[in-house]
Amino acid sequence: MRETEKEPAADNLYGNRSGRRGKGRDPCQIDRLFFLTKAAMFGSDANWGRVLCAMGYSGASFDTKAVQIEFASAEGCISVCENGQGLDFDEALAKKILNQDEVEILVSLKEGCGTATCWGCDLTYDYVRINGDYRS
Repeated sequence: MRETEKEPAADNLYGNRSGRRGKGRDPCQIDRLFFLTKAAMFGSDANWGRVLCAMGYSGASFDTKAVQIEFASAEGCISVCENGQGLDFDEALAKKILNQDEVEILVSLKEGCGTATCWGCDLTYDYVRINGDYRS
């Protein structure tokens, strides 16, 4: 399972919108960005740019230059983005963290006092096989 937490946001609505699809946005484009983020998680790739890009397509207003992104699991926590810029980080540790069944994507917008938590599923071979193996 993938969990995304955003804090502090300007309010709960902005925190929530930045973790979900944006209203009035092209759903195909947004789905592709979320799937790219899921693909990065499946590949244990600490690609913070995909997370930030998906947040941008949500339609929520936030300062990209203030964003902090961390990945966390039972293996630990690693910061990969600070003030909207990538950080040097230990790739081996990031892979250990992202290789767990439950991973948190922790995002700080550094504005206001609102918070939000969004949950998502993984994108694995079995997920695709199971959901592609039946007809509706």
